[in-house]
Amino acid sequence: MAATAAELKTLGRYNLERTLGKGAMGVVYEGLDPRLGRRVAIKTILKSHLDEDTARDYSMRFVREAQAVARLNHPNIVQVYDFGEEGDIAYLVMEFIKGKELKTFFDANERFDLKEAVRVMCELCDALDFAHNAGIIHRDIKPANVMLDAQARTKLTDFGVARVQDSDKTSVERTQAGTMVGTPAYMSPEQITGANIDKRTDVFSAGIILYQFLTGEKPFTGSGAWTIAKKIIQEEPPLASSLNDAITPLFDAVVNKALAKNPQQRFQSARDLSVALKRALEGKSADDDSDRTVVGGLAAINVSALRVAPAVATAPAHDSARTSNTNTQNSNQEVELEFWRAIKDGNDPDDFELYVQQFPTGIYAALAKRKIAKLRGVPLEESAAKAREQENKEAEEAARRESEVKAKLEAEKARLEAEMARKEEEYRKREAEAEAKRQAAEQARVEAEERARQDAAAELARREAQYKKREAEAEAKARAEAEAKAKTEAEARAKAAEAEKKAREEFARREAELKKRVAAAESAPGKRQAIRYGAVVGIVVLAIAGAVIFMLPKEDPQAAAKLKAVQEQLAQAKKKADELEQAKKKEEEARLALESVRKAEEAARKAGDKTKEKELSEARKAAEAEAKAKADATKAKEQEKFAADEKARNAEEGKPKESESKRQADALRQDKVLSEQVAAEKAVSEKLAAERVAAEKATAEAKAAADKLAQAKTALEAERGRIEKAKLMTQQSTAAPGAGAANFVQVAQGFESEGKGKEAVKAYIAAARSGNCESAKRLGDIYDKGLISVSRDYAESLKWYGFARALGTCEVPAPARR
Repeated sequence: MAATAAELKTLGRYNLERTLGKGAMGVVYEGLDPRLGRRVAIKTILKSHLDEDTARDYSMRFVREAQAVARLNHPNIVQVYDFGEEGDIAYLVMEFIKGKELKTFFDANERFDLKEAVRVMCELCDALDFAHNAGIIHRDIKPANVMLDAQARTKLTDFGVARVQDSDKTSVERTQAGTMVGTPAYMSPEQITGANIDKRTDVFSAGIILYQFLTGEKPFTGSGAWTIAKKIIQEEPPLASSLNDAITPLFDAVVNKALAKNPQQRFQSARDLSVALKRALEGKSADDDSDRTVVGGLAAINVSALRVAPAVATAPAHDSARTSNTNTQNSNQEVELEFWRAIKDGNDPDDFELYVQQFPTGIYAALAKRKIAKLRGVPLEESAAKAREQENKEAEEAARRESEVKAKLEAEKARLEAEMARKEEEYRKREAEAEAKRQAAEQARVEAEERARQDAAAELARREAQYKKREAEAEAKARAEAEAKAKTEAEARAKAAEAEKKAREEFARREAELKKRVAAAESAPGKRQAIRYGAVVGIVVLAIAGAVIFMLPKEDPQAAAKLKAVQEQLAQAKKKADELEQAKKKEEEARLALESVRKAEEAARKAGDKTKEKELSEARKAAEAEAKAKADATKAKEQEKFAADEKARNAEEGKPKESESKRQADALRQDKVLSEQVAAEKAVSEKLAAERVAAEKATAEAKAAADKLAQAKTALEAERGRIEKAKLMTQQSTAAPGAGAANFVQVAQGFESEGKGKEAVKAYIAAARSGNCESAKRLGDIYDKGLISVSRDYAESLKWYGFARALGTCEVPAPARR
């Protein structure tokens, strides 16, 4: 991998600039996205270093993390930008964070101020709460997956991907890929027992980090993964305040509730944990006792209660039952094989008796019985040769049955792999169908929008053509009217010219006749001077008459009628003005008369002449009535004058008003055309909106189908996890004999929980002789305290305590003096 890593300069479109960390399976690089000019962190896995199943598992985890985090846009969650594969390298492109992991601070024993620790924990809880609300459970919360950037902001990373930098973890902390999802030192009890998990499992892991913040130590420690797991399930950690005097009981209560064995007694969300931490920092506690932790051993925890129904859709009931029965049978056979491998070379008859009790019809039951008899010196009925022959037969039969079991396990493994392949094929098929449906909906939406656009354009073109047609018709009509008017005016001018010509001819004729008469008169003596004056006068008159005839406007009947109407209106207006003037004079006279009567009445009132005052009062009323009548008459005359003036003005301005009316009519016609065009555009817009709604509806249906597909994918992931677990169980059938101690412990704990003390002791003895320190210590406790109905035996307790100290892998208390 090192050589390959050194040769890499690019991966996909990303430039690799320097190595951030290396592990057994891959490398983490600092890279640059040249398209966006953004620095990124690129996590890689070299699949050629892994077997086929593991490589496929890591590829799936890369895809899972990319798809999960792509939905999480939160300031405290490291963003995932891209993922892909290039040759044998699978890679994940993430946000580049300049900072350090929280694990680095803890390993260096760097302590945090209480206020700062609460701030970091609250930011971590905010990130978890955001992910949980999006339906994502991290399942691997630990200090190595929490970073503090250059501004000390919390960043949660690694959603569903095993860490690349394996070198920074101890053997206890390494994620047991394929057996348990998570890191044992930070697992919740339900993760360890294989029960169904929810967001509260992340709350438990966050509680372990909180304990480290407050004390500088892990709450559960041990020499091996099983030891730590056992403590997580059975034991309560020391109070944080007992390790750090600065911690108040309020924080003890928060830690205890976060680390409750039963999820129902924990904080029900990461947000609840954050609120409780803030209240504890303020010196406040909850008003109720709902956060009180129930303390007890493993027997107090109903492990089966942790196995709640899964949150997503599972397989049908009959399939689940069949799978469960098959898994249980396979597990029993694997435990039997492990048990036999651990004791077959031993010389303790109790071990073989325990095997017979646990597996009375087991593969090696007959051999175990014969071994018991041999070790206890019980003589066999048959001869030695016959006994050896029988033992060989039983060994052959056991080997045959073992081969059958292994073959059955291999067949089950093949069946599970085929089932997983079938489900994956179904998932790909559903995903392809959903994608096709989405593309069809998108195509339908685009086509609908294009049709609506084309219809709108066609409708607008039609409206525009209609408007231009009407405009052309109006223009042609106006031109025809103008031509007709010009023709009429030309005819009038021709008539006027003809009349003028006739007048000139008449004038010339008379002038010639007059000259002729003058010439005749001049020939007569004595009358020459008088005729000369008369001729001159006649010529002048004729000239003036001709000029008048020439200068007079040509007769236009329509204009004459209009002129006459104007003159009549002006005369009427003048008449109304005169009448108004007379009415005003009469009104003024009435007002003066009324004023005089009022003064006389006031004088009579002052003089005390009641009779005259009464007469004047009546005269005043009559004068007031007269004045009112005159005022009303004046108002009426004013209205008549106004009407007459308006008529005269209208008559004078008739032609301009006709032009204004025509202009207004044209404006109204254009407004009507524009209104029709706007209405058409509105109708087209409404049609387009309706089609857009239909397209959005189709898109929503496609999205619903995609959500349904995502649910199916989640179910497939759950099924895949179950199949992987089953595959692991088949692989464990060929595991090293040293793993048998864990099986003995499981058997012993099962007997202990059922109250079967004798059988539990035998199983613990087998586990202790296989090198399990905790089992030896437990035997010392049982004999020292007389637990599970076993009689107290001080010598036995010393024996097993000494055995445990000799193994040296667990802490053994000093025995009490007696």
